[in-house]
Amino acid sequence: DDAQTILAEAEPTLPTVPELWDLHRKLHSPIKATASEQGLVRVEAASESSVPVVSEGGLRLSGNETTKPVHDAGVRAVKSCLDSAIDLKSAIEDEVLEAKEMTNILRSMGQCAASGSHFMHLLFLKRGDAE
Repeated sequence: DDAQTILAEAEPTLPTVPELWDLHRKLHSPIKATASEQGLVRVEAASESSVPVVSEGGLRLSGNETTKPVHDAGVRAVKSCLDSAIDLKSAIEDEVLEAKEMTNILRSMGQCAASGSHFMHLLFLKRGDAE
């Protein structure tokens, strides 16, 4: 299929699992925050722990050519959202938000939302419970 070949060539290569773990470590490295900010972070983390979780259900997302598009979309979503969180963390540490930095943050948040939405759509389609 020519359209899929062109799309595949235009997309950047998937990050490796070690690259994703490096981003995860970078995201969770200590930030420079005041005591009151740290308290707010703890409260927010506690409230986020009740966020709903969607599992892959009966799908196996690794080692299967049928679910490879779902797997790849998931990897791209993870990478995009980690990048977004790291951009936001850097901005918080600077304590100064420049216009270009704000543009980059909003762009990366949009990419995170779009790639996450695409992943969920593919996941629900493959599981057979898409609306």
